Amino acid sequence: MVLKPETFTEQGQEVLASSQEIIRRYNHSQWDVEHILLALLELDYGVPMEVLKLLGLSTDLIKSDLKDVLSKAPKTTYDSAQIYVTPSPQTFLGNAKAEADRFKDEFIGAEHMLIATNRCAMETFQKYSNLMALIKRKFIKHSQKYVEATELQIHARKAGTNH
Repeated sequence: MVLKPETFTEQGQEVLASSQEIIRRYNHSQWDVEHILLALLELDYGVPMEVLKLLGLSTDLIKSDLKDVLSKAPKTTYDSAQIYVTPSPQTFLGNAKAEADRFKDEFIGAEHMLIATNRCAMETFQKYSNLMALIKRKFIKHSQKYVEATELQIHARKAGTNH
């Protein structure tokens, strides 16, 4: 399944762009789910961060684990314009699309990516599987409230830049 950039919200596109910057930061040539998850956790705003705050979760430990995994992954010795996509991101983003469809959302957002982490079968995140299931339950329960709050924040920011 090929997902075009226009199928993502602005924040979803931001996560994907940031994940590719993380590839460059670590001198990797392969794009994998860890890059997307780290980009997702590095967001400063939005529904995913609000849900994690609601749960009282600090992302520092998960980010630390991700950075450790990424630092141990094979590196290129030169800057490569070519980035290879492993099958995992396609599956992950397919899961995020399924979550967007389930919520009857037209676009895939960072919040759908957060829920899709629950389906992430990577060994690295097996220890977080219960946490991810909790996030999914809490997100589903509180998503509408945070989507509305996020929309208000976006509108407020836009209104503030128009003055």
